[in-house]
Amino acid sequence: MMQGVGLITIENGIFLIAESIAYGMPLVVEFGIFFDLLVSVIVIGILLFRIHSTFDSLNTENMQKLKG
Repeated sequence: MMQGVGLITIENGIFLIAESIAYGMPLVVEFGIFFDLLVSVIVIGILLFRIHSTFDSLNTENMQKLKG
């Protein structure tokens, strides 16, 4: 969840910087940033689903035995 919030914050920062520097951003660049954000959220969701199905929890204490 926090990764998603971080990604949205980064995307908003990129947008605001581009607006202030270039007086607007081309639509293609906006779609590219949105697509990267969408793919990142999907990958994080898949990883969280796989971790939850393997350990029956997203609690990191259950994964301590994986440390060497």
